[in-house]
Amino acid sequence: MTKAFWQDEQRYLDTYWRTAPRKWLHGDLAMKDSGGYFTLHGRSDDTIKVAGKRFGPSEVEQIAVEVEGVNEAAVIGAEDPLKGQALVVFLTSTCRSDAAELSRIVSDRIVQKLGKAFSPKAVHLVTQLPKTRSSKIMRRVIRSAYDGTPPGDLTSLVNPEAFQEIADIVKAG
Repeated sequence: MTKAFWQDEQRYLDTYWRTAPRKWLHGDLAMKDSGGYFTLHGRSDDTIKVAGKRFGPSEVEQIAVEVEGVNEAAVIGAEDPLKGQALVVFLTSTCRSDAAELSRIVSDRIVQKLGKAFSPKAVHLVTQLPKTRSSKIMRRVIRSAYDGTPPGDLTSLVNPEAFQEIADIVKAG
């Protein structure tokens, strides 16, 4: 853990120590079980809450990539008046099969593994997902493209055109 940000100790204290008194907020979601062990569930800003259940998008992404033909998956939570949030899935595939069929298979697999409440609102096939140089998928960029909000700084992306592809798919409807 760091002791400060370079030449900005105030921002460090405000970011990690002043949000919740006497607690260090580092941005990761962790749960402590009855045995006293912690399980890390990923970034808390990536947490999705569907029908009262909180989970990380990686849980759904793992299910999606189990489907033959799916290379990568990224999942975001979209506002939903009934469930709070609904799943929206973005996939890449080298498979030349019908996109609608692949989307249906992925959706069915998610429902089979997680239950009907987790049926995706949409499953989109894209040519690429927005990534950093270290191949980290940028869900915040996907969320911005989906919501139609400004994406913020895209300089860390190796493929900023992926943002526009997703925005165009969402616009098309």
